[in-house]
Amino acid sequence: MRARDRRSDSSRSSARSRRQRFLWELFAVIVLVGVDVSGQSGAPLLRYKLHVGDHLIYREVFERQGKSSDQTFRTRTVFSNDVVVLDEAGGGVLVGIQRNRQSAEMLEFLEHGKNRLAQETAKFKARMAKRSPHFFDANVFSATGVPQAPFTTVREVTSKLLYGIPEILPLPAGPAQTGAEMQGRPSGLTVALLRFEPASGEACAVFADSGTRTGLHLSYTFCPQQGILTKLEFTGDTHEFGDSIIHERMTLELLEVRHGETPASWLANPQVQQGALSAYLIAGVAAPDPETLATLLRTGSPEVQALTLASYYQKKLAPPQGLLTPLLSSNDAEAQRIASRFQAIPSEPPSGLCPLPARHYQRQKPGTTLRTMTAAPFDGVPFMVHVPLDYRGDQPFPLLIYLSGGSGQAFDAALTAEDVVRHSGFLAVYPNAAGAMWWEQKPTAMVDQLLLEILRCYNVDTNRIYLAGFSNGGSAALYFGTLWPGRWAAIASQMGAGVNSPSGETLPLKNLLNIPLLFLHGDKDLLIPASASVSTYDELRGLHPRVPPELHILKDRGHEITLSADDGFTMPFLERFVRDPFPRTIAMKITSLTYPRRYWIEVLEKDGGASEINGRILPDNTVEIKTKNVRKLRLLLRQELFGSPAAISVRINGKEQPARQLKANCDLFAQSAETYGDPLLGYTDEIVINVPK
Repeated sequence: MRARDRRSDSSRSSARSRRQRFLWELFAVIVLVGVDVSGQSGAPLLRYKLHVGDHLIYREVFERQGKSSDQTFRTRTVFSNDVVVLDEAGGGVLVGIQRNRQSAEMLEFLEHGKNRLAQETAKFKARMAKRSPHFFDANVFSATGVPQAPFTTVREVTSKLLYGIPEILPLPAGPAQTGAEMQGRPSGLTVALLRFEPASGEACAVFADSGTRTGLHLSYTFCPQQGILTKLEFTGDTHEFGDSIIHERMTLELLEVRHGETPASWLANPQVQQGALSAYLIAGVAAPDPETLATLLRTGSPEVQALTLASYYQKKLAPPQGLLTPLLSSNDAEAQRIASRFQAIPSEPPSGLCPLPARHYQRQKPGTTLRTMTAAPFDGVPFMVHVPLDYRGDQPFPLLIYLSGGSGQAFDAALTAEDVVRHSGFLAVYPNAAGAMWWEQKPTAMVDQLLLEILRCYNVDTNRIYLAGFSNGGSAALYFGTLWPGRWAAIASQMGAGVNSPSGETLPLKNLLNIPLLFLHGDKDLLIPASASVSTYDELRGLHPRVPPELHILKDRGHEITLSADDGFTMPFLERFVRDPFPRTIAMKITSLTYPRRYWIEVLEKDGGASEINGRILPDNTVEIKTKNVRKLRLLLRQELFGSPAAISVRINGKEQPARQLKANCDLFAQSAETYGDPLLGYTDEIVINVPK
């Protein structure tokens, strides 16, 4: 009897459940049709309903777990995420985002089976204390959630996966048909509308990935009446060096929606002011009123002061002198640097006999973003670029190319460099080798083309281009230095293999004699021993370079030296130097004609074996050259190489060539300057010489 009663109760419960599901599905149809019935078969069009003055508050929980054969750890970080809408124009909304860290804790740490939680917790807290508790971003979104600008990739946590998961995610462009798939920009995952389910008193659309990408999963809920994303879950796995696997999980939950707020209230609120300010930097909207900006300069944190100064600078406004003067000596390097912009004399392009047409560079979104190359054959190859807050495109900036270790992932380089680069005022580019070794043919060609692309798209001070890298990237920094020595103002190798390159080729250190070099290594490095840097440093010193190299062996340090963990050596070293684009004395050794130019000499034909050239320009305008295994070469000349406009003569392997007057072919200059992306590598005259035997 009781069993029958239980079955009867179960049947009634099941019936009620079916009726409830039916009522909810009916409610969903009624509500959704009322939202926007312009699709086929009654399918709705889902659209964000964001308006000026809207303020969304989310709770973000980020959990990270790492496992390897000898180590296990687990951390948990909680954020309060504020999303504010500052403008509506052209069918899009301007959104500022600020994510504020509420707590961060290490929950577990085992090493070789031993509990080291107490010791590692102290290190974890020290690392977190160095990072700002506030992360900001901004973008313009369409009504379907498509971003108009790239997202900032180095985010509130050191994740390589989270960059494509913002608080506003894409919706179907057309009618929302259950099961229809779409590309989930910017996450890169293919997502589909699974169902409508009750939430917050309405029927909300649930999207999830199609499961085609192993180790990555995304689901999110969009409620059409509110017109906002209300819930999100993302999980992903990354394989690190060796057998280490990192599992990440991020959840996002909508806590509150406010309407009718003002930008003035946001700029007065530390929980949202950086996000609001960053939105002003990427859009053409008017700057906040002068009194609000002045208040931020007086009372804001150093980060807020830097953003406020950048707002003035990007809008070409002048801050009050009484507020600017104290910031010129600020303890914050970024605020001090941007403050000095208002007193700097604008730089002029280099002048010469053959001036080039003025180039106009577009403004770029500040911060570190993911981009893709456009030049064939590398169209679509990803890289990352950091743009300072005060970059407008009208003044040249120094540039750092930073190469990652391991498999050459751009994210590894960016994550280890961000805290240093952000305060440096440098443009920074992080190429991506995608698992290949830097010295292989394809990655080498990619870096060469990427540098050209950057020079053509960004206003770069070509006399201040620097090259650095760690581990394999440190080895590659020296290798690329020998290939293109005329490019670099200085080079830093962190934990590199030195002269005995992993490429199998002994590096021709004579190619580096005009470049200042820094070597950094840990004395307890078991992966690449410090002796690699020491022996290279010693050999280089024996060649008597123009600037003596520097070597620092860091005590009690293993294979862990990067830009943010280098005891402060790298950036101050690089900043000391400016390239000499016209050295009068050069030495070169090449084994391939793929990259045949070194400064003002280019090898056109060679015999077997390595070609070697030593060249110098004497005070009397004589070009003296000695060669080995060279059949034909070309001299790439311009007046700056010579002490006077008198005729030049060439002596090669002791044999005199006919004297001649240097030409000023401006068409040749324009063509060569464009080829190398650098007017200072352009030339106005060339002499082709068949090398006498």
